[in-house]
Amino acid sequence: MTARRVVIVDDERMARDRMRRLVKSMPDLEVAAVCEDAETLLEVLGRETVDLVLLDIQLPGLTGIELLPRLPPPRPAVIYVTAHREHALAAFDVGAADYVLKPVAPERLRQAIDRVRPSPPAPLALPTARGVELVAPDTVTHASFDGHLVSIH
Repeated sequence: MTARRVVIVDDERMARDRMRRLVKSMPDLEVAAVCEDAETLLEVLGRETVDLVLLDIQLPGLTGIELLPRLPPPRPAVIYVTAHREHALAAFDVGAADYVLKPVAPERLRQAIDRVRPSPPAPLALPTARGVELVAPDTVTHASFDGHLVSIH
């Protein structure tokens, strides 16, 4: 299994260091970057493929709530990690996958990360001479066109 790439965003050095240790202790995760503000995260996302962002709410410049809708596609899943309970509704309104309160318990972080596991792609519904057949996308190697019909292999 490929490790999911995680970016940690927090303006407090101690919080960044703790999150880095927690993420590194999880073998299915890889720390892709650690950022202290929104601008740095946007730069990282412009050049890196990232699966998950662990995002604080209170940041210099844009807040975590203001930042999430501005993330470029393909937008990674975002778990807010914050000491501020009062922003939970706003976080989910902008698309948060979860909301974890500081101090972060390792088992709570693991639970939040497990909730954002990538789901398998939906089967393809392909019309055939025998009706519609459902095919798993990862089993398709190629398609060929003979001028009239498309054959899926």
